[in-house]
Amino acid sequence: MPRLVCAICLVLFSMQPAFAGVSHDLAGFQQHFAEVLEANDIPGAGVALIRNGEIEWAGGIGYADIDEDRHVLGTTRFRIGSITKMFTALAVLQLVESGELSLDQPVLDIAPDLPIDNSWSETDPVRVAHLLEHTAGFDDMHFRNMNTDDVLPESLADVVQSLDDELQVRWRPGVKHSYSNPGYAIAGYLVERISGQPFHEYVNEKVLAPLGMPNATWGMPADKAFAQGYTRNGKESRAVRARAIRLYPAGELSASPSEMARLVQLFLQRGELHGKRLVSAMNIERMETPHTTRAARHGLTNGYGLGNYVSFRNGFRMHGHNGGLDGFMAELAYSPDHDFGYVVLINRADPGALRVLSEVAVEYLAGDVAAPGPGERDVMGTTLPVAIEGCYRMSNPRNELLHGLEWLVQVACVRNEEDRAVLRHPVLPQVTALIPVRDALLRESGEAWPTAVFMHDAEDADALEWSSIYFERSSRLSTSLPLFVAIIALSLMLSALVFFPVWLVRWWRGSLREAPALTTRIWPLLASTLFGVTLFAATRLELALLDSVNVVTSGVFVGGVAFVLTSFYALYRVVFTWNTGIHPVAKWHSLLVSLACVIIAIYLLYWRLVPLRLWAW
Repeated sequence: MPRLVCAICLVLFSMQPAFAGVSHDLAGFQQHFAEVLEANDIPGAGVALIRNGEIEWAGGIGYADIDEDRHVLGTTRFRIGSITKMFTALAVLQLVESGELSLDQPVLDIAPDLPIDNSWSETDPVRVAHLLEHTAGFDDMHFRNMNTDDVLPESLADVVQSLDDELQVRWRPGVKHSYSNPGYAIAGYLVERISGQPFHEYVNEKVLAPLGMPNATWGMPADKAFAQGYTRNGKESRAVRARAIRLYPAGELSASPSEMARLVQLFLQRGELHGKRLVSAMNIERMETPHTTRAARHGLTNGYGLGNYVSFRNGFRMHGHNGGLDGFMAELAYSPDHDFGYVVLINRADPGALRVLSEVAVEYLAGDVAAPGPGERDVMGTTLPVAIEGCYRMSNPRNELLHGLEWLVQVACVRNEEDRAVLRHPVLPQVTALIPVRDALLRESGEAWPTAVFMHDAEDADALEWSSIYFERSSRLSTSLPLFVAIIALSLMLSALVFFPVWLVRWWRGSLREAPALTTRIWPLLASTLFGVTLFAATRLELALLDSVNVVTSGVFVGGVAFVLTSFYALYRVVFTWNTGIHPVAKWHSLLVSLACVIIAIYLLYWRLVPLRLWAW
């Protein structure tokens, strides 16, 4: 789903009832938390609460496995997904501190065998820091490289060699953030090359063991200490088959809430735990602060650092990471300013519920401490940059596969209204309002911290970064016209489906049976129907289905090809039968629907959404 739409959905999700009035005693918190799980149909959760450097509670609520009637305990392991990146970043920083690696070092100087294709390599090579901040310009992992049923390999050498499609650098490194799991696979490979150990062995020995996490696990061992992941099948929960992540430095660890609490302690105590220092306090701060994006160079510090990013919960600025896999979601977050943090691990992927549960944890941990209010950090007299007005289009897609859809809908126009810059979408209502904080930094109206920055300099074209979306300046015509054309085309295609029952009744009564060139009406209808069927198949896709040939992926492939061929043939039939005595309304309607189908077909072909063999991508 495009990120601007995701942002709107996230706002709606956050409006779910959080059962206001979180109790400040632990028993009340646990009851409240259980109510949120039940209301959102989440089988179980592992939770850790850390305050003043100490683990206040680490335990479980609900079911680890419904069929086995097994409850979540503090030692129950959940798949933590992309929180694994925090451990990978710590491993890299240990090598930085030992002098064996530098964050500014070009990656190809360390591993010249990597299939990185970078048109800017002479002036702007991909550096180690780019991997960890997702600023190399790589595509995210393709579906064929997502999961594996094999045992995880001892070395990442063959894994990274298979990433040649993902490692095409799409823009100058060090400009835009675009989340890319392959960058972390490469970071893990660099750890292997420098340390001389398999990546997972190095992390086990140098990171997990000092943290006191001996039971954290790579891969999928079957034992009773693991939570079962679930997905919703209608109103019922269905168990999902766990599959390992092929790029395992990016998201393969499983750990319990009691163990994950130690990672929160490490960050709150600035790199030291129980007298053992894993990394320096300076490097903990480096993890928390983005440096390599254009937005960071313009002063925006609320973004993605080294495996660590900023989020806002109940007005508090939190550092940490989240993760999501088929059947699981997780969030780890902490506030160095207020010395508290939490871990929430759930065994059904539901981002809205995870956000509510995280907010419940923050409300409990914050107690009577008030978060900074909106405007408290604004610099008096700061004005809006006049040059910010205009229209913008998103230009940092996570996957090129979805670039065409995001190119179409991820657009916004900015207008200065009194003391704020208002972002509006050509179709959707007002997206957000941004208020100047200082220099070219802006914040959303409900936040105390800068969340956006306007970039106007000689380095690149004017751009606005907000919510990790890099909007580049564009014209109003180019941002609005394609979207309105698409809406009109889709409306015309829908009209063919709406008229179909009318035609069917008229044919049954006999008034259409003798109509000339009846197929002129049928072919545009068939093309529109094929588009609807293909779109329906796409909505049935699940992570577990993407890398195999099955009914759903085959439906997307066959349906897309059939739609394109039928669209062009429908237009041919309309033109070929134009002067055969067809009723003018039917003739013109068929022409418009056929043209609409052809426009959509050309768009899909241009963006390579047809033919789409998901299992081979």
